[in-house]
Amino acid sequence: MDLMHRYPSAPREKFGPTIAARDVRHGSRNGITAIIPADLERRPANLLSRFHGLLGRSREQGVSVVVGHNDRGNLYDGLLKRLCAYHGARIVSNAYYEGEVNNALLRNKAMTAVDSPFTVLLDADLHVPTGMLHGVAASVANGERPFGVLPCLYLSRAGTSRLRKNRTEPEALFGDYLKYKRAPFLHLALPSSVTVFRTEDFARAGGFDEAFSGHGYEDFDFLVRLASIHGQVKRTADLLVDAPTRAPLLSRGFRGQLALLALPSLLRKEVAFHLWHSTGRDDYYRARERNAKLFREKLAMLIPERERAKDEDRSAWDLSLMRAWLDICHAHRADPHAYTILFDNRPGHADRLDTPLRKLRFLLGAY
Repeated sequence: MDLMHRYPSAPREKFGPTIAARDVRHGSRNGITAIIPADLERRPANLLSRFHGLLGRSREQGVSVVVGHNDRGNLYDGLLKRLCAYHGARIVSNAYYEGEVNNALLRNKAMTAVDSPFTVLLDADLHVPTGMLHGVAASVANGERPFGVLPCLYLSRAGTSRLRKNRTEPEALFGDYLKYKRAPFLHLALPSSVTVFRTEDFARAGGFDEAFSGHGYEDFDFLVRLASIHGQVKRTADLLVDAPTRAPLLSRGFRGQLALLALPSLLRKEVAFHLWHSTGRDDYYRARERNAKLFREKLAMLIPERERAKDEDRSAWDLSLMRAWLDICHAHRADPHAYTILFDNRPGHADRLDTPLRKLRFLLGAY
């Protein structure tokens, strides 16, 4: 893919809106709506706190919000409705299902209430710097790219605390990541599900597949179909490769193809932040393996038979993403040496001493 030809605009050096983004505001012809799924079966108190922060920031930034809500009829569900009313957010709410969380269904429900030209996919744990979404929407409106995929920096507990307590600015936090500071971060997701697209493209791509429930892959599935309608996916056998990596620029397979679409945002420093929360090994996360199988089956249907029949070494190195990044840096006179952290494949917890337990283990030589 010729990224320099497709996305010729120069990167922004700071976070915030460009001049072109000034016209991308709620109520304008380039208005943007965030759709957010909400099922408070898990982490209800924590999610309510996250919703309060996200809805408040969205209102201040002029981003409309629609929440797709599965109402289980408890106290927390009532509080969420009051929060939405307080912040002026719309909520599409009903008892849609019982049991396993289905974010795909909730996003589809939220989309029924979107009336703006642009939509962004968010969730309650995300923090997006002021003006960034308007800037991305403006670049799509101007024809610089068909849609915008943002990288997402996953924060540690320490990094989350610093950001939420206003002890650091987002641009400084991203700068710390580029300088290999470990305590605030877990990893960078490239790509992530934080995507700005034309609202009309949602139906063209087929919306979210509600066969995905529990954690994972419904966002990849939607992104692949969104990219397909714009000719941004190569329907070759390597699309079936599912090889997660901690090093963003070592991604391959479908992750590598989707990561290509996030490179312009990465160079512009258009980065979202995922706030830390505890993760368990419950049914919600165990569903990931089942969803991965469904996703692979759907990908196989996109690939022509002659491509699927090829006996390729799918474990081989794929350098296309790395080359594309170096090319786009060269085209915009950006120093690739400033981004060497993107090749770091260490576990997110390695050499982080941000908690008392980790410090103790380090002192005892057990870390």
